[in-house]
Amino acid sequence: MARAGMERWRDRLALVTGASGGIGAAVARALVQQGLKVVGCARTVSNIEELAAECKSAGYPGTLIPYRCDLSNEEDILSMFSAVRSQHSGVDICINNAGLARPDPLLSGSTSGWKDMFNVNVLALSICTREAYQSMKERKVDDGHIININSMSGHRVVPQSVIHFYSATKYAVTALTEGLRHELREAQTHIRATCISPGVVETQFAFKLHDKDPEKAAATYEHMKCLKPEDVAEAVIYVLSTPPHVQYLPFDLGKGLWPKGGLPPTFLYPNSCPSGLGWQREALTLYLNGYPGLQAFSSPCSASPTPFPALQPNLGVLGVGGHHADYGKRTPGPSSQVDFTLDN
Repeated sequence: MARAGMERWRDRLALVTGASGGIGAAVARALVQQGLKVVGCARTVSNIEELAAECKSAGYPGTLIPYRCDLSNEEDILSMFSAVRSQHSGVDICINNAGLARPDPLLSGSTSGWKDMFNVNVLALSICTREAYQSMKERKVDDGHIININSMSGHRVVPQSVIHFYSATKYAVTALTEGLRHELREAQTHIRATCISPGVVETQFAFKLHDKDPEKAAATYEHMKCLKPEDVAEAVIYVLSTPPHVQYLPFDLGKGLWPKGGLPPTFLYPNSCPSGLGWQREALTLYLNGYPGLQAFSSPCSASPTPFPALQPNLGVLGVGGHHADYGKRTPGPSSQVDFTLDN
């Protein structure tokens, strides 16, 4: 069923990296269901080809186009964007989903493992972002969207040595998204930048990380209620369906405020604030975990938010947005510092 607000994206092109499984496959399917042309890329395209056939058989209005691309190779990435330009005019939405983890601690890990993570999680994301923006710019696309699928590991470091370097790459994604937001503002464009940071998602991630210990990998998903890839795909659709006049101003209040260590709910702010406050229209960060019951709110620049429908039942949206009374401050929160993403 077509989602309200997604009509403007129908027949336009989205690039989804890492679309062969997990979150990437779920996002690609969701976009095809909404009538988009989707280029799904990965090193192995057989799974994407199967998904494309499934989408076609299901009668979805969009199209999934498999493309083989080794994202650790810049020439492969540039060739992919060149092919998209020549065959489909260019990219309107870029979803940087591809990512990997290697079990290489800081004190004993292999340099090759670190390079693998850095090349895909940081460099490939940056190259795709640059090429997607240039594609939009040359075609005068001013409503494009760049979405980085990040991780809660990009906002906190957990005491698990095998993911410390992975966490460093995800912190880089957090910084790169903020930097991108500033550069888009300086370019005076309405192209948006979004960072979606899920908690634990039930995919093959843990099995690839702990490939020599499948029991440990399975235990990763057994001791907590995890997100499904479809939950993250739902968040992507939600983000894309928001009207241009809606903006999101996130910051993290830390753990310990909500049941099971969750973070407070998201606040959404329509772009109706008084002029001169310097609100940034491109900013959006969603923190996701599997805990039910968290709600979203909407307020026209007010300190008293009113209820806003949650994305869907049992989908936690974590993080909160500030209001203009808090503009420009950094204030200690109940359990940790408050990190604002506001700027002048």
